[in-house]
Amino acid sequence: MSQHERRHRAQGGPHEGDGRSGFRFPDLAMPYQASCSRFIDDVRLGSLLQAQQYAIATDEVDVRRLRRADYGLLCSMFFSEAPLEVLALATDWLTWTFVLDDMVSDRHQGDPSALTEVSGLVTGLTGVIDDTGCARADRPMEQALADLLRRASEGADARWLDRFAGDVRAFVEGYAWEAENLALQRIPDLVDHIQTRRQVSGAVLTLDLVELSLGFSIPDALYAMRPVRVLMESTADQIMHVNDVFSLQKEIAHLDWHNNVHIVTSTLGLGLQDAVDAVSRLAASQIALHEHVKAVELPRALDRFAADARLRQDMARWTLQLERSMAGSLLWHRETHRYHDVDLWRPA
Repeated sequence: MSQHERRHRAQGGPHEGDGRSGFRFPDLAMPYQASCSRFIDDVRLGSLLQAQQYAIATDEVDVRRLRRADYGLLCSMFFSEAPLEVLALATDWLTWTFVLDDMVSDRHQGDPSALTEVSGLVTGLTGVIDDTGCARADRPMEQALADLLRRASEGADARWLDRFAGDVRAFVEGYAWEAENLALQRIPDLVDHIQTRRQVSGAVLTLDLVELSLGFSIPDALYAMRPVRVLMESTADQIMHVNDVFSLQKEIAHLDWHNNVHIVTSTLGLGLQDAVDAVSRLAASQIALHEHVKAVELPRALDRFAADARLRQDMARWTLQLERSMAGSLLWHRETHRYHDVDLWRPA
């Protein structure tokens, strides 16, 4: 356990044990160590200034949300080895995804017109991604997305960029799927939700950025191999399960049931505490899967791929950064006020 984590546990996080959640927070398994970039202070300030420059954080609530959420801390642990320019880009990307998530959540709130609004938002953003439409000057999120894509393309491997753009598109389209579910009062089953949530949570596009932060891209043929996909998906799923424990109260407040705890409660008939514990076990199972694939399946895949020493070293760095991302995400969830401060959620 890092010194930061020991100090945090001694002081108590903003969530655990505060009695407001309605359930006892489980002891979430985490065998890995977080690592934090030395540029954390730069991106903490820079991401807020960039969001204001993009005009996606304009009022007092928007700015306070960004300050209290501390996305600079999260990204400094997700991309701890990145040079400052890349870390700043990745932090701006994740800030944009969280702002979009808040925009959609603010529209839901049980409002039947939300489906139309979210669909229009998604159409505009996917047009920017596909380069089938210009970013409208009166839509700051489109303008910001166009600039983020431009910045990501500078010096990036073309194959990585295609994959990344596809994952950004899947992330955006996931909000239309969620809006339709809410409009139809349709609760997805757990398997469908986990598979779709990898994208709509932004976890997959975030893990794409891990490659950028390390200065290499995984070859397409290797990326398509099961061990590499499982390492990526198990990391995304572990982060998602942890998020769903911490964000449950926020999503309840927004009348949004796209949360694995809620889905387990609704579809399996479990009580709240049992559902929280079940999702915690799902998170732990992804760590166990990650360890098995790393130790047994990935070396065999690299042998079949005839990977040279440099690629093996890069894949070891990538795997380590996935582990740091899981540890960092858990630490951020314990530290952040994004899911704790009710006054940061717009009233229903």
